[in-house]
Amino acid sequence: METTMNELLPDKPVPATAKPQPDAVSRTTPRTGRSGDDVVRWAEFRLALWAGAFALTVLISSQGLLYSAILGLKDDIGIMRAEIGVLRTDMQTQFGEAYADRQKQIGELRADMQKQFGELRAEVQELRERMVRIETHLGMGIPAADNEN
Repeated sequence: METTMNELLPDKPVPATAKPQPDAVSRTTPRTGRSGDDVVRWAEFRLALWAGAFALTVLISSQGLLYSAILGLKDDIGIMRAEIGVLRTDMQTQFGEAYADRQKQIGELRADMQKQFGELRAEVQELRERMVRIETHLGMGIPAADNEN
Protein backbone atom coordinates (compact mmCIF):
# COMPACT_ATOMS: atom_id res chain seq x y z
CA MET A 1 0.00 0.00 0.00
CA GLU A 2 1.27 3.37 -0.73
CA THR A 3 0.81 6.26 1.56
CA THR A 4 0.18 9.70 0.18
CA MET A 5 0.49 13.03 1.77
CA ASN A 6 -3.27 13.40 1.66
CA GLU A 7 -3.69 10.59 4.12
CA LEU A 8 -1.61 12.22 6.85
CA LEU A 9 -3.48 13.99 9.54
CA PRO A 10 -3.10 17.79 9.39
CA ASP A 11 -2.27 18.19 13.07
CA LYS A 12 0.79 15.93 12.85
CA PRO A 13 3.94 17.39 11.40
CA VAL A 14 5.70 15.59 8.57
CA PRO A 15 9.06 14.21 9.74
CA ALA A 16 12.06 15.88 8.24
CA THR A 17 13.63 12.59 7.21
CA ALA A 18 10.54 11.44 5.28
CA LYS A 19 11.03 11.02 1.58
CA PRO A 20 8.33 12.27 -0.68
CA GLN A 21 6.12 9.59 -2.16
CA PRO A 22 6.53 9.04 -5.88
CA ASP A 23 3.48 9.91 -7.93
CA ALA A 24 1.99 7.79 -10.70
CA VAL A 25 3.94 9.66 -13.41
CA SER A 26 7.39 9.10 -11.90
CA ARG A 27 6.89 5.36 -11.24
CA THR A 28 9.16 3.04 -13.25
CA THR A 29 6.91 -0.05 -13.14
CA PRO A 30 3.43 0.43 -14.55
CA ARG A 31 0.44 -0.82 -12.56
CA THR A 32 -1.91 -3.26 -14.21
CA GLY A 33 -5.54 -2.38 -14.39
CA ARG A 34 -7.19 0.67 -13.02
CA SER A 35 -6.38 2.06 -9.62
CA GLY A 36 -9.78 1.06 -8.18
CA ASP A 37 -9.74 -2.55 -9.43
CA ASP A 38 -9.89 -5.37 -6.90
CA VAL A 39 -7.78 -8.51 -7.07
CA VAL A 40 -10.87 -10.51 -8.09
CA ARG A 41 -13.64 -8.99 -10.17
CA TRP A 42 -17.21 -9.21 -8.94
CA ALA A 43 -18.23 -11.58 -11.77
CA GLU A 44 -15.38 -13.95 -10.89
CA PHE A 45 -16.34 -13.81 -7.23
CA ARG A 46 -19.97 -14.63 -8.06
CA LEU A 47 -18.79 -17.52 -10.23
CA ALA A 48 -16.68 -18.80 -7.32
CA LEU A 49 -19.69 -18.48 -5.00
CA TRP A 50 -21.86 -20.45 -7.44
CA ALA A 51 -19.15 -23.12 -7.86
CA GLY A 52 -18.83 -23.42 -4.07
CA ALA A 53 -22.59 -23.66 -3.65
CA PHE A 54 -22.76 -26.30 -6.36
CA ALA A 55 -19.91 -28.28 -4.75
CA LEU A 56 -21.60 -28.05 -1.35
CA THR A 57 -24.92 -29.17 -2.86
CA VAL A 58 -23.25 -32.15 -4.53
CA LEU A 59 -21.50 -33.08 -1.29
CA ILE A 60 -24.67 -32.87 0.80
CA SER A 61 -26.77 -34.78 -1.74
CA SER A 62 -24.12 -37.52 -2.01
CA GLN A 63 -24.16 -37.81 1.77
CA GLY A 64 -27.96 -38.08 1.62
CA LEU A 65 -27.74 -40.80 -1.01
CA LEU A 66 -25.15 -42.64 1.06
CA TYR A 67 -27.35 -42.36 4.15
CA SER A 68 -30.39 -43.69 2.29
CA ALA A 69 -28.29 -46.58 0.91
CA ILE A 70 -27.13 -47.43 4.43
CA LEU A 71 -30.73 -47.37 5.67
CA GLY A 72 -31.71 -49.65 2.79
CA LEU A 73 -28.96 -52.06 3.77
CA LYS A 74 -30.13 -51.90 7.37
CA ASP A 75 -33.63 -52.85 6.24
CA ASP A 76 -32.19 -55.67 4.13
CA ILE A 77 -30.27 -56.95 7.15
CA GLY A 78 -33.51 -56.98 9.16
CA ILE A 79 -35.24 -58.96 6.41
CA MET A 80 -32.30 -61.38 6.21
CA ARG A 81 -32.38 -61.91 9.99
CA ALA A 82 -36.10 -62.69 9.82
CA GLU A 83 -35.50 -65.15 6.96
CA ILE A 84 -32.63 -66.77 8.87
CA GLY A 85 -34.96 -67.16 11.87
CA VAL A 86 -37.57 -68.82 9.67
CA LEU A 87 -34.92 -71.11 8.17
CA ARG A 88 -33.61 -71.99 11.63
CA THR A 89 -37.10 -72.89 12.82
CA ASP A 90 -37.70 -74.92 9.66
CA MET A 91 -34.40 -76.75 10.07
CA GLN A 92 -35.12 -77.52 13.73
CA THR A 93 -38.52 -78.90 12.74
CA GLN A 94 -36.97 -81.06 10.02
CA PHE A 95 -34.23 -82.26 12.38
CA GLY A 96 -36.88 -83.13 14.95
CA GLU A 97 -38.87 -85.08 12.35
CA ALA A 98 -35.72 -86.87 11.13
CA TYR A 99 -34.79 -87.76 14.73
CA ALA A 100 -38.31 -89.08 15.40
CA ASP A 101 -38.21 -91.13 12.17
CA ARG A 102 -34.80 -92.55 13.10
CA GLN A 103 -36.01 -93.43 16.60
CA LYS A 104 -39.06 -95.13 15.08
CA GLN A 105 -36.87 -97.11 12.67
CA ILE A 106 -34.51 -98.10 15.50
CA GLY A 107 -37.52 -99.23 17.55
CA GLU A 108 -38.80 -101.28 14.63
CA LEU A 109 -35.34 -102.82 14.11
CA ARG A 110 -35.11 -103.71 17.81
CA ALA A 111 -38.52 -105.33 17.76
CA ASP A 112 -37.56 -107.27 14.60
CA MET A 113 -34.26 -108.32 16.17
CA GLN A 114 -36.02 -109.43 19.38
CA LYS A 115 -38.49 -111.43 17.31
CA GLN A 116 -35.67 -113.07 15.34
CA PHE A 117 -33.71 -113.80 18.55
CA GLY A 118 -36.85 -115.40 19.99
CA GLU A 119 -37.23 -117.54 16.86
CA LEU A 120 -33.54 -118.52 17.07
CA ARG A 121 -33.93 -119.46 20.76
CA ALA A 122 -36.96 -121.55 19.93
CA GLU A 123 -35.06 -123.32 17.12
CA VAL A 124 -32.06 -123.92 19.37
CA GLN A 125 -34.37 -125.27 22.08
CA GLU A 126 -36.05 -127.53 19.54
CA LEU A 127 -32.65 -128.75 18.32
CA ARG A 128 -31.59 -129.49 21.92
CA GLU A 129 -34.70 -131.47 22.54
CA ARG A 130 -34.13 -133.46 19.36
CA MET A 131 -30.53 -134.04 20.35
CA VAL A 132 -31.60 -135.29 23.79
CA ARG A 133 -34.15 -137.63 22.19
CA ILE A 134 -31.54 -138.94 19.78
CA GLU A 135 -29.02 -139.44 22.57
CA THR A 136 -31.67 -141.10 24.72
CA HIS A 137 -32.65 -143.33 21.84
CA LEU A 138 -29.02 -144.28 21.28
CA GLY A 139 -28.52 -144.74 25.00
CA MET A 140 -25.64 -142.44 25.38
CA GLY A 141 -26.82 -141.10 28.73
CA ILE A 142 -25.68 -137.49 28.39
CA PRO A 143 -27.07 -135.23 31.08
CA ALA A 144 -29.93 -132.97 29.98
CA ALA A 145 -28.99 -129.47 28.87
CA ASP A 146 -30.07 -126.47 30.90
CA ASN A 147 -33.22 -124.86 29.74
CA GLU A 148 -32.30 -121.35 28.43
CA ASN A 149 -34.89 -118.79 27.65
